[in-house]
Amino acid sequence: GDGNDPTPVTIAPVPGLETVKVITSTTTSVDGTVVFAITVENTGNVTLTGVGISSDVLTRNDADNTPLTLASGPSFAGADAGSSAGTLQVGETATYNATYVLTQDDIDAGGITNTATAVGTTPAGGGVSDVSDADGAGDDPTVLEIAAEPAILFEKRLAEGSGPTFTATDVVLAFEFEITNDGNVTLSAPYTIADPLITDAGGAVVCPTDDLAPGASLICTGSYTTTQEDIDAGGITNVATATVGDAAPVTDDQVVPAVQTPGLELVKSAPSIEPEDFVTGLEVEYTFTATNTGNTTLFDEILIDDALFD
Repeated sequence: GDGNDPTPVTIAPVPGLETVKVITSTTTSVDGTVVFAITVENTGNVTLTGVGISSDVLTRNDADNTPLTLASGPSFAGADAGSSAGTLQVGETATYNATYVLTQDDIDAGGITNTATAVGTTPAGGGVSDVSDADGAGDDPTVLEIAAEPAILFEKRLAEGSGPTFTATDVVLAFEFEITNDGNVTLSAPYTIADPLITDAGGAVVCPTDDLAPGASLICTGSYTTTQEDIDAGGITNVATATVGDAAPVTDDQVVPAVQTPGLELVKSAPSIEPEDFVTGLEVEYTFTATNTGNTTLFDEILIDDALFD
């Protein structure tokens, strides 16, 4: 207690970093640029140098966690207290930006996941690091989730050279069934076409087995052979429904008219009578032969108007 010696106060250095990574863009489409903002805050009590992002791990949300490569960054964008790149005062926050361009594989996988690690050096030469989190609590990765939105367009039509009408039985009508991927994810076989007209007649609709990228189309094929019933009905109305994976089924139809050409030929005949037998009171039996010369079945009663018998 003698003298005027100062009382030393020892302040132990407690370095600390808090790293948060967020996505600032809204794109979820192919060729869209995803923008990541990484904030690194000095939460300790000493100024840090050598501050930066030591690693940035970007993966696809598939079963293999496929590694991906950033399109740019992470690059220093500035610090809120004005420090230059690499220096971080106590309580100061630096921001780093990075970008990535989405591919169809990323969307098919349901998105991407990103984690960054920030590092710094204390005045005493010690190191400090922190793995990024999406909200500042813990080390949860930053995830861009892209919801699958499967959808199809469907068109049924006559193939080139088939139709547009028919006039006879046993005419083979070839049909095309075009499926277009109108969603945001790749579609895969099987592609199912329900067409009762074709299948109930013993036919089949055949489809390719290739994957179908968004915006792309494929064509299935099938055929139907006309019958007398089709001509009598005035044509066919062929209704088909396409189903692919989780996309909502879509129905389309194709009308193929029959050109009806009704026709009737009538032949009147009587037996030959010798002149000496042709006398008053002779009864002669006439025969009327009606032949359907058209392409439609005649259902109504055939009536004959003959002046001889009025």
